[in-house]
Amino acid sequence: MKVRYESFGGIIGLEKPESLIFADKSFMKKMGYLHSDLWDAKQKRLSAPTEIHFSLTGECNQNCQHCYMNSGPNKGNEDLSFDEVIAFVDEVAEMSVFHMALGGGESLLRSDLFEIAKYIRKKGMVPNLTTNGTIMDENIAKQCNIFGQINISLDSLSLSQEQMRDTVDINTIIKSIELLKKKKNKVGINSVVNRYNFGEIENLVQFAKKYKLQDIEFLRLKPQGRGKLVYDKYKCTPEQHLEFFPLLIKLSKKYKISLKMDCSYVPMLCAHNPDKKLLEQFYIRGCFGGDMLASVSPSGDVSPCSFASPSHYKANEFKKAWNQSEIFKKFYTWEEKAPEPCRSCPYLEISRGGCHVVTELVTHDFFAPDPDCPRVVEWRNKK
Repeated sequence: MKVRYESFGGIIGLEKPESLIFADKSFMKKMGYLHSDLWDAKQKRLSAPTEIHFSLTGECNQNCQHCYMNSGPNKGNEDLSFDEVIAFVDEVAEMSVFHMALGGGESLLRSDLFEIAKYIRKKGMVPNLTTNGTIMDENIAKQCNIFGQINISLDSLSLSQEQMRDTVDINTIIKSIELLKKKKNKVGINSVVNRYNFGEIENLVQFAKKYKLQDIEFLRLKPQGRGKLVYDKYKCTPEQHLEFFPLLIKLSKKYKISLKMDCSYVPMLCAHNPDKKLLEQFYIRGCFGGDMLASVSPSGDVSPCSFASPSHYKANEFKKAWNQSEIFKKFYTWEEKAPEPCRSCPYLEISRGGCHVVTELVTHDFFAPDPDCPRVVEWRNKK
């Protein structure tokens, strides 16, 4: 168990069962945590992120069309050195960050990956890994025990010509999953949803159930990196966005498996008028960028989320970026400038305007409403 004070009380991090519990002051006191200077503060924002997405390398053995990092072969020349990575880990450990999600590129191509992961553990944080699943062997699978969970990127089980990822034999993915599970690793899937694989979502859920995977996290396509070039072709239709949340509910009940969606999908959830108290109880929120979440690129650029433009700060200035960056401030104060129809939306504090990265890159206005939010689409159609 790991505990961090916050202005409202504190956050309790557990690995078994995996959870972050937001506790009020009275609960903290019952646990023996009697006082913090933060309790006298009035800030709404967290004192530090709960999770940092750290892209360890730009090197990748694939060259996927929608890669938001522009990763690929021979693109790891600007990666932080081992000593620079360790210095960054030390800084965020002092801020009591709970999780560090390691990705790339393909992080398994870094020879020092497991040494880095062990150091993250030593500093009291849980490292997780995202991989394309193409270079797994028994030795690597055994070393992966250091991670809380390993997520394999998989968008489709078919070899459709409309796939955004480089073609990978599904048997290669299955072999990687079996090797990881044989070594008692927790394994899940990350899947980027687009208009062409939308109809295959149930097939992916069946696949995850068959191989007894931990969960699937569905990610919304972002127009960042090479994704800018294919966004208009692959982005989901308004009808698919509206159908998405009911489909996940249906499939999670049918297959009894955990299905997750990234925070950019919260507007699609709110379009169905869910119970606000229930959403608040489980801390369901829209954009976490600059609040619960921050990101560091392979070269050390710090940003509010993996898809956002970088701040002017580097990894060795992370704490300063968190407290002083204007780009971070734009993210966590967005609600104060929310335009219509967001300002009148009963779910404003939950949806938080949707995905600001998609909004800025599509509309060229960071403070505009998310153009894919079903409520925004309806509002514009009426106008």
